[in-house]
Amino acid sequence: MQAVTNGTVLGVLPLRRILPLAGAVLLVLFVMIRPEASQGLNVWQRSLYWLLHIGVGLGGVWFASYLISRRLALKLPVMAAIVLSGLLGSVLVTPWYSGIEGLFPVLGTEVPDSRLDEFAAAGIWRALLVEWLEIMPPFVACWLAINLPLLLGKPQLQGPSPPSDPGPGGYPKVGGGGVRLCRDARPAAPETAAEETAAAARQAVLAQFYRSLPDVLGRNIIAISSDLHYLHVYTTQGRVLVLGNLRDIAAALDAEGMLVHRSHWVAHKHLQRVAIAGSEASCVMSNGLRIPISRRKRKLVKTRYGQGAVAVQ
Repeated sequence: MQAVTNGTVLGVLPLRRILPLAGAVLLVLFVMIRPEASQGLNVWQRSLYWLLHIGVGLGGVWFASYLISRRLALKLPVMAAIVLSGLLGSVLVTPWYSGIEGLFPVLGTEVPDSRLDEFAAAGIWRALLVEWLEIMPPFVACWLAINLPLLLGKPQLQGPSPPSDPGPGGYPKVGGGGVRLCRDARPAAPETAAEETAAAARQAVLAQFYRSLPDVLGRNIIAISSDLHYLHVYTTQGRVLVLGNLRDIAAALDAEGMLVHRSHWVAHKHLQRVAIAGSEASCVMSNGLRIPISRRKRKLVKTRYGQGAVAVQ
C-alpha cells in the first residue's frame, strides 16, 4: 500500500519543503562566494543581505503562483502560466529588493558606471525599472527550473482499473460506517439567479480542470493532493501533475467527494477504509493510496464515513 507523498521534485519531496531547503543552500552559497551585489559587506551583513533577498524572493514567487493558480492556471498553457507567475513574482519583489539595498549604506556609495546606472539615478521609478530589468531574467529562469517536474512530467499509468463508476444518476450517500449509492442524493436544482450563477461557475472550473487532464487518464478521479500551485491528480488509470487550486476544484466536485485535509481531497466512491490509530489517521483508497486526514477534519470524516471498512459499490 502506498502513502501519498506529493513527491513533486524528482518524485522525492514536495515543493513546499524543497523551497526552504533551496533557500538555505543559496544563502550559504552566496555568503561564501561573495557575489558582486554584496561586495563591501562583512560576513554578517552579507548573511542578512542574502537572507532578506532570498526570503523575499521565495515569498514573492509563492504569492504569485498562488494568484495564478486561483485565477488562470487552468485557462492558460502550462508554460505560459509558469512564465506569467515568474514575471509577476519579479514585479512583486522589485520594490522590496530596492528597499533592502537601502538598508546597507555601503552599497549606496557606488559611482554610476554605466548608462543603466545613470538612468536609475534620475528617479525612483527609473531605479525600480532598472532593478526589475536586472532581476527578472534570473528570477524567471530559476522559477522555470523549479517547475521542471511539471514541464517534463508525463502521466504515470497503472494497471487494471479499480471498481467501475456507478450507473447514470448514481451518487454516493454516506451514513453510519459505510457508503451506499443513492439516486435521490442528486444535488437540488438551483432555484435563484445567484445559485444558478454559482453552479455555472463551478461547472466552468470543473470543465477547465478536466481539460487539463490527459485523455489517457480518464475522468474517474480517486483523489487529488496539492503542493503549492501543483495538483497531483490520481485516477483509476494513473496519476498526473497539473497546475491548479485545490479548494476551487474541491468546491466544484463537492457532490463527489470531500476535503479530508487542507491538501487532500478524496472521492466518496473510491474510499475503502478509514484507518485511525492514535495520532495517525488516513483514508485508504481503491487504488491502495493512503491519504492523510488532518486533526481538524478527523471528526467530520468519522461522522460521514465511520471508522474501519467502508463499502464501495
